[in-house]
Amino acid sequence: MPQVCDLCPVCPVQLSPFQNFDDNNQFRSELCIRCGTCVANCPANQLQLATVKEADYLKQTTVLEGYEKRTPVSAVIEKIEQISPSVREFTFRMETNGETGGKIEYTPGQFVLIKVSDEPEMYRAYSISSKFPDDPDRLSVTVQKKEGGYASDIVFRDFTEGMRVQLEGPMGRDLVVDKEAEKVLFIGGGIGITPFVPIVKDISDNPGKITNAVLLYGVNKEGDFLYDSFFEDAEKRSDVFEYVRTVAWPGEEWKGNTGFVTETLKNMDLTGCKIYMCGPPPMVKAVLKTLEEMQIEGRGVEEQNVYYESA
Repeated sequence: MPQVCDLCPVCPVQLSPFQNFDDNNQFRSELCIRCGTCVANCPANQLQLATVKEADYLKQTTVLEGYEKRTPVSAVIEKIEQISPSVREFTFRMETNGETGGKIEYTPGQFVLIKVSDEPEMYRAYSISSKFPDDPDRLSVTVQKKEGGYASDIVFRDFTEGMRVQLEGPMGRDLVVDKEAEKVLFIGGGIGITPFVPIVKDISDNPGKITNAVLLYGVNKEGDFLYDSFFEDAEKRSDVFEYVRTVAWPGEEWKGNTGFVTETLKNMDLTGCKIYMCGPPPMVKAVLKTLEEMQIEGRGVEEQNVYYESA
């Protein structure tokens, strides 16, 4: 299924793959030279070569759980907060009037699309990072400015308080926590910590059957932690939540865990655990490899109990 985001690689003939799909999920453009660049390099891993019949089968069998409430809405940027030199939190107040007025009724762990450009039409997916997920009129996303990042450049340069923005969502199911589980482990790395803000708030207030929830958060340097005090306060208030931090390259004053998240993970008891993870692709890959090794040793978790998204 096509993704309307800014992650597509540059097409050799300057096309936008997500804008030209017909009702049969076939890309239609007379200018397309059928080189396969978009398929081979799709970061979302969504594009593929398939016949009309194959595409129809995928369309009929694709599970839409987590996407069934997806709707476009108009929102106003109510607040912009500088979280760190390269990270900002944007809080949107959804409008209730007009053709695109409405609310995005999300579950912690889901994400939204934000329209960042009209010409060319372009959206960017961001995890919902709201500290108050029970507020039906507002939601927040946290954006990191990346060097050469087309969308983040626009967001940091052009988005201002009071500005009207098009949102679409909610979407995603991989990080929606199963509250029927007794033990859950959250693993966040870098900007991938953002979906765990509403998740931790929700678990702290309404744990369901969860009796033990651990957040393992890894950064490169101790000054890179985002929402650190929020997670510390959540740990103090909750009977089920534990906050664990690790720093890859710490300074002399750091007294906590050191190394990548995989080093701390190896010393954890994962028996009966469900794992939810979000972070940069190298971290996700390393954690999956570590979990596989632990499973072989008889102290890991089964593959079907590991859920993740890359940030």
